[in-house]
Amino acid sequence: KDAGCTPLTVDFTSTVVGANSFIWNFNDTDSSISFDKNPTFTFDKSGIYPVMLIANGSCGSDTIKRNVTVFGIPDANFEIINACVNQNALFQNKSTDANSFTWNFGIPNATSSNSNPTFKYTQDGAYQVQLIARNTFCADTIVQDILVQSTPKAKFSIFNPEVCFSELVQFNNES
Repeated sequence: KDAGCTPLTVDFTSTVVGANSFIWNFNDTDSSISFDKNPTFTFDKSGIYPVMLIANGSCGSDTIKRNVTVFGIPDANFEIINACVNQNALFQNKSTDANSFTWNFGIPNATSSNSNPTFKYTQDGAYQVQLIARNTFCADTIVQDILVQSTPKAKFSIFNPEVCFSELVQFNNES
């Protein structure tokens, strides 16, 4: 396996014939080295690691290098702007280390693959919105509960519509 998500554990296998000692250099930040013929090593950080094997035998040595690519795990995150009935809700993608996205807006068959989609809810209520953020090998999922609200309708009545100057008028909120 020469690519995957962090942490990536790789079982290295030497197919060298005639060698009696091995030096593996994993070229990570700790400059880890192994003298095993077939070591296992875990890469804890994303990056491209030029792994080198030096095989020594009675008639000389040989060196081979191969890259191991370790991808960071995406961090799925988003914010919502304007969650109101019959208005476009804007989903602001705040994900990192991702290049493709799958949204589920909490309604059957309501999905999108846009990075920052909009969606129009036709009914108020609570919805579970899911975002899956992916890169080449890795994925992360977040689910947030959102509350979609109706546009308020202001309405009031006057309890005592006919009053004299300096008398209090009483209003009744009917919103």
